[in-house]
Amino acid sequence: MSIEQKAVILSADEHLAVLAGDKTQHRMISEKSLDELLDDDIDFVMIDDEGNRHVHLYSCPVGEFGDQFIPLGVKGMHSFNGLLLKITGIRIENLQEISHKDAIAEGVHHFEIEARLRNQELSAAQIVFSRHWDVVHPDNNWDSNPMVLVIEFEKVEGL
Repeated sequence: MSIEQKAVILSADEHLAVLAGDKTQHRMISEKSLDELLDDDIDFVMIDDEGNRHVHLYSCPVGEFGDQFIPLGVKGMHSFNGLLLKITGIRIENLQEISHKDAIAEGVHHFEIEARLRNQELSAAQIVFSRHWDVVHPDNNWDSNPMVLVIEFEKVEGL
């Protein structure tokens, strides 16, 4: 299996959260809408207890389930040497579908950001994540509620 540097861009705060083991998910804008996905793209669809649909995918631009990758940093597009991540799940959803638990898995405790309240019922973690998203993605901000790929990962130890 080859390990490639992939265009998963992490901010400095996100990098620290990964190193601390507190960031195990990353959201990125999807180039496809849910309607544009082919049957070949979809692994399975799950409906949770609250009636929410979760569409899990076989692959994404970063790779497939089980692939390993090295993320890039924002400043100068440098890689984080020694940081290897393994994909443990891929799904697609609208940005505002992020749960409190998923916001925490995004590493919000490491984000240096002032988070003012929004006109939505959100947990503190969701509010901080939404503000972080707005800073990192000003053209596809929280209010536009873009379709995002959710990449779940784990740190690979022993490099």
